[in-house]
Amino acid sequence: MPLSDNAFGHLELDHIYAFVESEASARQLLARHHLQALWPAMVHQGQGTASIAVGYADGYIELVWVTDSDLLRSAEQQHRANLTARAHWRSTNAVPFGIGLRAKNGQIELPDSLWRPYSPTWLRGGTPIQMLGAVQCEIWRPSVFVVPEVIAYPTLLNGIPEELSKSLHKRSLNGAKLSAPGMRIEALVDLGAAAGISLSRSSLSPSLYIPDALELILPQ
Repeated sequence: MPLSDNAFGHLELDHIYAFVESEASARQLLARHHLQALWPAMVHQGQGTASIAVGYADGYIELVWVTDSDLLRSAEQQHRANLTARAHWRSTNAVPFGIGLRAKNGQIELPDSLWRPYSPTWLRGGTPIQMLGAVQCEIWRPSVFVVPEVIAYPTLLNGIPEELSKSLHKRSLNGAKLSAPGMRIEALVDLGAAAGISLSRSSLSPSLYIPDALELILPQ
C-alpha cells in the first residue's frame, strides 16, 4: 500500500505508528537499523501506551508499546481503534499499525459520516483527533486519523535542540509502503476513496522490518 505526497488531497502524511512488544524491543529495532530516537520515550497518559519516534524530513515513524493493559482496554471505549488487538497482532491477526495525517493548511472540515472525534487525556488543546470510520477502526485495516495542529509533526519539531534536529533523516516519509498479513487491501482502497484518500496495492521489499508484522519501505 504505497503512500505518496499527492495521495491525500487537502491532507498530508504526518506519521506512521507501529506496535512493538516493549520499549526494549523498540530500542533494539532502532539499534539494528542504526536509527536514533527523535525524543525520549513519550507516555500517552490515560491510554496505557508509550512510544519513541524516528524523525524524517516531513514526518516520523512511531514505535508504540503497551504500558498498562487494563488502561488500554478501558480507553478502547473512547477511541474504538482496536489498539488492544493491534498490540497483540500475533494472536488476533490485526493490522498493527496506523497512518496519521495532518491538514496542509490549518484545520479542515471532515464529513461526520466518515470521521469521528477522539479527545484522549494526553491531548493538549481543544481540537480532537479525527478517526476514519464512523463507528470504529476495524482490525483488518490500519487506523487512519487526522491530528490537530498542536500535535502535528511541524509543531512537535518547534524548539527542539539543534543536535536533535541534525539527527533527522533527510529522506521523505512520503513514498513509504505498508504491508501486514491481515490487511484487506481492496476494502481499504474503497474506504480511502470514499474519504478522498488514494491508496493502491504495491509489491514490497523490506527496509525497516518488524518480523511477520509489517514492512515500512522508505525512499532511498
